Amino acid sequence: NGHPIENSDSLEMHIFSGGSKLQIARLQFPDGGTYTCVASNMEGTAHKSYHLTLQVPPSISGSDMPSEMGVLVNESIQLVCNSQGTPTPTIQWLKDGG
Repeated sequence: NGHPIENSDSLEMHIFSGGSKLQIARLQFPDGGTYTCVASNMEGTAHKSYHLTLQVPPSISGSDMPSEMGVLVNESIQLVCNSQGTPTPTIQWLKDGG
């Protein structure tokens, strides 16, 4: 994002192979952004940018309701499926696996 990167143990970023490789360990959301490699010599400058978007697999946080329950005939019930993830997951309900 326009800021020079130096080798740093605290940021988990390491530059190696003579500067041609940038390794970022243990990625976190603040690490997302645009990374640009700038190569220059007396003949000019070249740029290559990489846009890094962090993704998180879906997870479901349970409600206070148990996973198995009995309900009286002609009664109503509401089942809750709170999901998290990046990008935001879509939710689909299945009955008996289908």
